[in-house]
Amino acid sequence: MIKINRPWLPSVFDIEEDLKRIFSSGIITCGPYVKKFEERIGEYIGKEAVCVSSCTSGLILLLKAIGLSGSVIIPSFTFSATAISLLWCGIEPIFVDCLEGTFCIDYKKVEEAIREDTSGILAVYTFGNPPDIDRLQEIAERKSLCLIFDSAQGFGSIYKGRKAGNFGKAEVFSLSPTKLVSAQEGGVILTDDAELARKLCSLRDYGRDGENFPYLGMSARMTEINAVIGIRSLNTLNERLTKIKAIVQQYKDRLSSLVFQEETEGAISNYNYIGVRIQDREKVWSGLLKKKVETKRYFCPPLHKQPIYKDNTVLPVTEMLSKEVLCLPLHSYLSEKEIDKICRELLALL
Repeated sequence: MIKINRPWLPSVFDIEEDLKRIFSSGIITCGPYVKKFEERIGEYIGKEAVCVSSCTSGLILLLKAIGLSGSVIIPSFTFSATAISLLWCGIEPIFVDCLEGTFCIDYKKVEEAIREDTSGILAVYTFGNPPDIDRLQEIAERKSLCLIFDSAQGFGSIYKGRKAGNFGKAEVFSLSPTKLVSAQEGGVILTDDAELARKLCSLRDYGRDGENFPYLGMSARMTEINAVIGIRSLNTLNERLTKIKAIVQQYKDRLSSLVFQEETEGAISNYNYIGVRIQDREKVWSGLLKKKVETKRYFCPPLHKQPIYKDNTVLPVTEMLSKEVLCLPLHSYLSEKEIDKICRELLALL
C-alpha cells in the first residue's frame, strides 16, 4: 500500500544518548529539551514559542488566554479541531465559505458574517496554503477583531516573504505525525506578545504560577521525548521541503489535466497535503484504493454539515469542494516508482 503520508522519524541510534539523559534525569515534561525546542522554533520563525501537547489544546489555551467570547468566524472547509476548540471555550463558530482556487477562507464572506457579538477571526492554512492574511488583518483592525490562526498544517509556509508564525495575535501549529515538523504528537503557539506567552506557559500546566493557580488551565505539557524528536525534525525541514516541492512539481507536470489547489497570491505553500479536484471523486478514490494507493477525501462532509453543529448555512463553494477534493500521497519518503504508479493508476480512472 502506498500511504498518503509517512511520518518522518529519526534513527533510534541518533536519539539514543538524548533518551538516556532524559531517563537518568527523571524530567519527563517541560524540561531542558522542551526549552531547547522552543528556542529553536523561536529562532527559526522569529517569535516566542510555547510548546503544548497538541494543536487542539494550543488553540483552546490561546482562546482562553486572549479571552475571546461570543462568536468567532472560521472556514467550514477545515479539520474539526478548528471548531472544537471554540466549543470547548463556549464560543459559537460562525462558518463562512472558502475561495474556489486556494481553498482558503473567503475574506469577503468574513466581513459579511461579522455580528455584534463577534470577537475574532480564526483563519486556517488549508493544506499548508496561507490564506489572504493582509486582507484578513485589514478587516480585523477595522472591525476591532482579534485575528488568530489555526496554522496546524502550515509550518514552513511563507506569506509575502515572511515565515508562517509571524501573523496575527498568535498562530498555533500542529506537530502531529502527519506534519512536516513533527514531534510525533504536540503543538506549538507562536506570538510576539511576551505576556501572552508567559500566560500560556501557565495555562498548559493547570494554570499554575508558582504555588498558586490563578488561571483555569489544563494539563497540556509537551514531553521531553516529543521535544527530542521535534528538534531532529526541525533540523531536516528545509531538506524535506525541497524534496516535497519537487514531488509536487512532478504531480503537476504529469497530471496537468487536473485542477490543483492554487497558492494564495504572494504565498508559498509547504504542501503539507496536495489537493486536486475530481468530479467523479468517489470512483477515483475507491479505484485507487483497490490498486493499493491511499488517498483522502477532504473535508467530507464539511464542518457546517457535521451533526455536532446543526448548522443550516449554505456554503456553495465549500460544499462543492468537499465533494471534489482528493489529496494524493505526499511525503519525503515517496519514491519515483511510487509516483509513477500513482499517476498511472489515477489517469487510468479518469
